[in-house]
Amino acid sequence: MAGNGGETDRYTWTQTLQQVTVVLKHDIAQKRDLKVSFDTNRLQVLYGDSVLLDGELHRPIKPGESLWYLEGTSLVLELEKSNNMEWWSRVLVGDAEIDPSKCEPETSRLSDLDGETRQLVEKMMLQQRARMFAERAPGSGAPGP
Repeated sequence: MAGNGGETDRYTWTQTLQQVTVVLKHDIAQKRDLKVSFDTNRLQVLYGDSVLLDGELHRPIKPGESLWYLEGTSLVLELEKSNNMEWWSRVLVGDAEIDPSKCEPETSRLSDLDGETRQLVEKMMLQQRARMFAERAPGSGAPGP
């Protein structure tokens, strides 16, 4: 599925390394009848007397950085992953899984990264250039350009 996600009978979902976005298939007419709660390992969505979602999350999230909103009559949940270095195979435990090895990261620029990650990537790039230079240096035994 596009967006590195999947689909169940209740919702569709996509993901980046940082976030999982869930869109419920149930139309929401009255926001006041909606109750959404999530903590590190659990997600619950109630609408009136109906339970739309209730279960253990596949992996932990950051509840303080996650949010929900209505887009038209669709409920959208944006769940911030606790570990933003892994792909999820599903949203809720017990739901159908996708193959995370087929997920493709979005294109990013160094300026998109947080400071610590950016420093790490820049250091790795510098080390890679130094290795390439050392391999091509005269007397290294490696063929030159």
